[in-house]
Amino acid sequence: MDFYLNKYVSYEVKELDESSMQKIKKEIGETEESRTRCLQILRKDLQSFKDIHPCLDEDFLLQVLRISKFDSTKALQKILRVYQHQDKLAEAFKTCSMSLES
Repeated sequence: MDFYLNKYVSYEVKELDESSMQKIKKEIGETEESRTRCLQILRKDLQSFKDIHPCLDEDFLLQVLRISKFDSTKALQKILRVYQHQDKLAEAFKTCSMSLES
């Protein structure tokens, strides 16, 4: 049992040193200017959709922008895919029937 517990190293980073943080920011293209510009573009694009009520929370949008390397077009596509999957899942539950008998 201990073999399996020790086989995988726990990966938990609470804080990064400044040089690691700068390296990561450079790799994904995060600067103060890119943050401001991409957040503004992404919010504007999301608000243009009339059929969804998007989450415009800055922390959420920054997470998506970071995994999209601050490409606001890719970030928008990722968010729209989430909403499409939510719609499909909601539709699946509408058509699903289950017996309430025990």
